[in-house]
Amino acid sequence: MNVIIGSLIGQSSRVVFSGPLGEAWGTWQGDEPPQLGPTNVEFDIPDVIEKWTSTDAAESLEGPLGAPLTFCGIVESVGDDGVAAIRMASDIVLVELGPPAPSPRQRIMFHVPRIDLYPYSL
Repeated sequence: MNVIIGSLIGQSSRVVFSGPLGEAWGTWQGDEPPQLGPTNVEFDIPDVIEKWTSTDAAESLEGPLGAPLTFCGIVESVGDDGVAAIRMASDIVLVELGPPAPSPRQRIMFHVPRIDLYPYSL
C-alpha cells in the first residue's frame, strides 16, 4: 500500500502515516531507517484477531499514536488455517482470524494493538 510517513516518533521505530484509508501508526521493520514522505509498505498484523464484527463502514485503517488501530475491510477469502485475505481499497491484508470465520464478501471491522510496516519497491 502506498502511504505517506508524516512523523517519526523519537528514536523508536514507530511512524505515523496516512494513506487512502486514513491516518494510523505502526512499527517500521525495514533494514533502512524510515524517511518522511511517500513509500510503499506491506502491513503485518502479528497477533491473531480473536474478535471481529460485521459492519457497514467503508474500508479504513485508523488509530491515533499509541491507541488500538481499527481496520475495516471486505473478506476476499478465508483459508482452512484461519488466514483471511481482507480487501482494503485496492490492497489485500492477510490476517489470522480466530473462530468463527467470516464469509467471503462480508465487510468486517476489528481492532489490533499494533501493526508492523515492511517497505517494498515496485
